[in-house]
Amino acid sequence: MDDTLPDRRNPLHLLKEALKEPAAPASPAQWIEKEHLPRVGPYVLRNQLGAGGMGDVFRAWQPSLSRWVALKFLRDARNPESHAWFQREARLAAGLDHPNVAKIFEIGEHENLPYIAMQFVDGESLAFLAPATPLDRKLDIVRDVAEAIRYAHDRKVIHRDLKPANVMVDREGHVYVMDFGLAKETEVDGASLTATGAVMGTPSYMAPEQARGQADGRSDLYGIGAILYQLVTGRPPFVGDVTADVLAQVVRDEPIRPRRLAPDLADDVEAIVLKCLERDRSRRYASAAQIIEDLDAYRNRNPLVHARRPTMAYLLARRIRKQPLLWAFGTALVAAILGGAAFGTYGLVRAKRQALRTAAAEREGREKEAAQRRKAVERLSYAYYLRAREADEAGEPAEAALLACEAYALGPSALTRAAAVCAAARLARLRRILAHEGEVTCVVLSPDGSAAATLSQGTFRLWTEGVSSLRGPRSDLLPSALARRADGTWIVGSLEGKVLTLRDGRTGEAIGRPITLEGAPSRIVLDSAGKHVAAVFETMIEVWDIDAARRIGRLVHPARVLAAEFGADGRFLASAAEDRLARVWSVATGVAVAKAAHIENAIALAFSPDGALLATGCRDGSARLWDARTGAERGRPMKHAGAVHLVAFTPDGRRLATVSDRHAFLWDVGSGDSEFVSLGHNGEIESVSFSADGRRAVTAAIDWSARIWEVDRGAAKRLALGAPVWAMAASPDRLFAATREGKAVLWSPADGTTKPIEGRILTGAFDRDGRLLATVAGDGSARLRDGSSGTPVGDPIREAGAIRSLGFAPDGRLLLVAEKSAQVWDVSRREAVGRPMTCEDWIMASAVSPDGRRIAIGSTDGIVRVWDAATGEPIGKPMKHALTITAVAFSPDGRRVATGSADVEARLWDSETGEPVGSPMRHDGGINAIGFRPGGTLVATASLDGTARVWDARTGAPIGKILRHSTWVSDLRWSPSGRYLASADADGIVRLWDAETGDPVGPRFRAGAGARGVLFVGHFLFFASDDGFVRSWDLAFLADESSPEVLRRRVQRDTALRLDERDEVRPMLPEEWRPD
Repeated sequence: MDDTLPDRRNPLHLLKEALKEPAAPASPAQWIEKEHLPRVGPYVLRNQLGAGGMGDVFRAWQPSLSRWVALKFLRDARNPESHAWFQREARLAAGLDHPNVAKIFEIGEHENLPYIAMQFVDGESLAFLAPATPLDRKLDIVRDVAEAIRYAHDRKVIHRDLKPANVMVDREGHVYVMDFGLAKETEVDGASLTATGAVMGTPSYMAPEQARGQADGRSDLYGIGAILYQLVTGRPPFVGDVTADVLAQVVRDEPIRPRRLAPDLADDVEAIVLKCLERDRSRRYASAAQIIEDLDAYRNRNPLVHARRPTMAYLLARRIRKQPLLWAFGTALVAAILGGAAFGTYGLVRAKRQALRTAAAEREGREKEAAQRRKAVERLSYAYYLRAREADEAGEPAEAALLACEAYALGPSALTRAAAVCAAARLARLRRILAHEGEVTCVVLSPDGSAAATLSQGTFRLWTEGVSSLRGPRSDLLPSALARRADGTWIVGSLEGKVLTLRDGRTGEAIGRPITLEGAPSRIVLDSAGKHVAAVFETMIEVWDIDAARRIGRLVHPARVLAAEFGADGRFLASAAEDRLARVWSVATGVAVAKAAHIENAIALAFSPDGALLATGCRDGSARLWDARTGAERGRPMKHAGAVHLVAFTPDGRRLATVSDRHAFLWDVGSGDSEFVSLGHNGEIESVSFSADGRRAVTAAIDWSARIWEVDRGAAKRLALGAPVWAMAASPDRLFAATREGKAVLWSPADGTTKPIEGRILTGAFDRDGRLLATVAGDGSARLRDGSSGTPVGDPIREAGAIRSLGFAPDGRLLLVAEKSAQVWDVSRREAVGRPMTCEDWIMASAVSPDGRRIAIGSTDGIVRVWDAATGEPIGKPMKHALTITAVAFSPDGRRVATGSADVEARLWDSETGEPVGSPMRHDGGINAIGFRPGGTLVATASLDGTARVWDARTGAPIGKILRHSTWVSDLRWSPSGRYLASADADGIVRLWDAETGDPVGPRFRAGAGARGVLFVGHFLFFASDDGFVRSWDLAFLADESSPEVLRRRVQRDTALRLDERDEVRPMLPEEWRPD
């Protein structure tokens, strides 16, 4: 195998790419020598067999033993716990050695990707068993399945996913039970990747208790019955349009009697099926051995040992169990009538009482069953939500959106709705799918976006309005490059050995003379104007003038060339080689004018339209920007889940498109921020092109399609200050920001205008309506300014000092200024109010009560006091911590004070008395921020221990999950609705959380350096960071109240994906996809 091929994605994606199903030579030995197929340990992969709920399965050849095997890879290998669980449960399944259980040969790892090598069964599953198969053969198959399950149960192992698709019959008719991937040992405690309490399995074949997360061995017996039911009737016991409908039937209903669907079925066979499918597991067979006894009894024409034929009495009993109230009342009524007049009244009273007791029991049973059904659906919905999160973390936003919508449809809740609308908002609008008959290798969009040209299978096509309006002459040569000249000519470049031919795509006529090269190049590259062509060889690039057919440059490299790309004017060419250098060459002189050193090899290149920047895509999953003249790196890496094998600038140079595997992403060039826009395919994307205005994009991929997208959502709101931003405040229409060095501006996000504030300004605060801005200067002076212009209003309030904080009362009449003492000022009269509030040490945190009547002040001595704002007199007892006070907040009603300290505790206090309320709220590190939820029922804390927590504001008890970051959490804020929490950490990660559950909503927003503050303003979340930016995240999508079905259709439209009957993500067929 050629180990030098570019590794352009994670290990599992790399394996899939290498398996493009070439025509197989006569024997494995021949194709192993002939084809570069990937190796996994001692195995050579041949093709992918399928994908299940937990992993992907490949067919592989083991040369040392000359046998085929099936390799199953764990899909979620990133989690160390999942890795360990997978190993443990794989070893559990490997311990099964039975003729009807597919054997496991080995448990191994490939590039940190765990896999199982198991027996390859050359045959078909029961899902494809011919309906005309004789009944005796079907019963023999089910008996073999029961034998396998009896063996597993004897070893305390349950399967939990028995269904026709998991039973294989080989070409000799031997039966194998497959996929013990959900197996669990029944007598082993501890965590499991497929924990018994989780909803696991396939709904149509799932036992009622399994749908409630309570599977045991009798659930497998139900599965055997479900398989037999499908074999004799042609359908599963329960069917429905969506998973939730099926689960509801499983928990609530009896299956249709098999003889109603198959009237010729023997009574005894129906009895065996119904015995297996009893809703009450205590009424099922006690073991697989009993099923085998009854199957043998039927085959030997003996009476059944355990099951009863469905006689009238049997059916009547089932109906009574289903509707006990109706039958109990009817029976009691008949008894009363027949009892005669002497006992009539007494009988009726007893019947009424019995009916009432039965009704109460039935009502209680219905309520319990409904609660269990709701719980099962909630669990399944949350499982889809978790799958969506995993897909997003793995760089699969399209799959994440589809799964999030499914979670929303199954269990509509605030969490699932927010996750679904957030995921859907990240998808670019898919306008057209241009279907081809093969892989699409190149695409170019016309400047006005009205036409797209593609290359596929030797043919040039021109598309307008999604229709192939022109098909160029087919070439026997494989076209490998495409460009559009300013005059509208489409140039197609093709290779035949050493000869390079350039033709007009529309007519097929030659452009210039054929170019004879020194050897056969690995690829050719056209410049965007169609004037120059570069031929890439092993360690050299030849540059040619197309019209003159003249070589104008020969660029020699010390290592193998991996990529090459022209600048916009054709004067410069960039190359990347295996020496980890990207070079910028002058085409005229053949001299490398700049070099950019990488940690890992670059495999993709693009110049910005003005030629000032060079973008590179790297094997390490990053895209980077470089000064094209000096080779100096610009900005920060743009990180991906897999290797970045394609980069392209928009025509205005403001955005960069990057491609990793099947998805293209858009980034802001100035800040390096993701724009959270994804363009997805079902195969690797090979080419990207934009319209001149950057509003439309077209992508081409190996999935036999090109796709046209709307990608313009307006410029994101960002403020660049060029130094770490240490202070931020917001008014209804304006933002104040100040850097560590004292540079301060007023910024209007609506129109992007900024107004600098003169002098060295350290911090500031707006009054409620934004009319006034209070600032603190570098000399410690405080003054009021106009909130719109930043110009001073009147004389300074304080000439000099060491002011640590300041803030307005909610009504804007008073201003609190704090240093070692605090003073309240009357804003309109510019004079002090009351006495100074003096502390023993420096003031570190302060807050004004919502009614403006009280002030809470905390200092470095660990004490918080509440003061009367009008008089400056203390109120209540001091509130004591062991170390410095770091955060103080009043509850919305002013009755509580929340305090945070470096002593790792947050506390709640009565603001009137100073007495503690509830329990201490403890972290494992100092508290950085604290805040009450609007309404005051909850309080949130952020800590140096890398977590944020939500607590009950009455008791201090923790609520929901811990909100985890990878490093210390610097700030947090409640959304205006109180439904969400935003938190920021020292690594520059900002996250949005569902405050009720503690689950994240949407992706991580990455700043370039540590994030110091977050603010909600309307539907925007603003946050400041140490890389000199104030960024915004538009959360308008959270107001999207679309129904689950509307949202699902929108996501299916923009991804061309759907969930199949096994809940696996599958691409839509061209005829299935609808643009609206």
